[in-house]
Amino acid sequence: MIDMRSILTLIFLLILSVSFSQEVVIKGVALDSLKGKNRIFVTINDTLRKFEAADRDCYPMGTWNKINKKYRVQTEYKTGYFEIKADLSDSLTFSSSFTFRHIPQTYAVKDLYERDEVSIELEPEKCIEYVECKDESTVYAFVGEVLELKKVEEIYYCNSLTLDNKYQAKLKINHQVYNDYKKDTITFFAYDHYGKPAFSKFENVLIYVSEACDVNYHAKYLFSPAHKVGDSWYVTYGTPQTEIGEMLHKRAKPVDFDDEVYFILDGKTTVEELKDRYPEPYFSIEGDLLRPLYGYDVKDFFEVMKETRLKKYGFFQDE
Repeated sequence: MIDMRSILTLIFLLILSVSFSQEVVIKGVALDSLKGKNRIFVTINDTLRKFEAADRDCYPMGTWNKINKKYRVQTEYKTGYFEIKADLSDSLTFSSSFTFRHIPQTYAVKDLYERDEVSIELEPEKCIEYVECKDESTVYAFVGEVLELKKVEEIYYCNSLTLDNKYQAKLKINHQVYNDYKKDTITFFAYDHYGKPAFSKFENVLIYVSEACDVNYHAKYLFSPAHKVGDSWYVTYGTPQTEIGEMLHKRAKPVDFDDEVYFILDGKTTVEELKDRYPEPYFSIEGDLLRPLYGYDVKDFFEVMKETRLKKYGFFQDE
């Protein structure tokens, strides 16, 4: 038999549960050191930061925008005014855009709701001066396998700004192509404006890394999927990440790629257009699959990149 004390406890817990799931409107002003010229993000439960820390590629297309609309608002320009709906059990995180970095602040919605006035002011992060590396770069080219890739925060420089995402990658070196690296794994930074670097989607890639002032950097966006045939490594004819120039065209040769090496056609291009874009004998078209029949030895491919794309990046200028 339930006694009165148990009933009162149950009622109290029920009231407490209802009160903490109550949706309220929080209004106020949030500014940073720019006093309204930089709009502040107000986010429920720091949802977007947690989502960003996870692997965004694992989520369906449009998830970011849906989360953004549901969980975040921005303050008004100049005034800093904001208004957001949230449960009493939620928290609100106030953060500035990454261009003007300030220290985020998080508050319980319940505490903000009890205030007579909500006024938030973010303190700026301390920046350091960027000093350009004057050392000459050493370039490494190799076929590598991604062991680890994680997003890292860029150093906040007072006199330098990047709009790219910064990642730290660790690759196993399966085949040295140019300037043999002294270890069988290499760690480097990769910058990408669009999100996770595309080279991480492939099992093995021919990739280019420069070393200067004891720091390794990926030659931005430059890589090609690589495939082992016998004891050698090859890049397919018409490989992604590079155009087919005359130099590459002359170096292409028949390669017996594995059956798993293919491109998926978009289904929108006519047969005539496909044959023009992917001519024989370099490819065979099998339904919606495009199979490469020609390719390049990775050392041959590198020699062409050395004379073309890598020179545009500022490497091998004296050769």
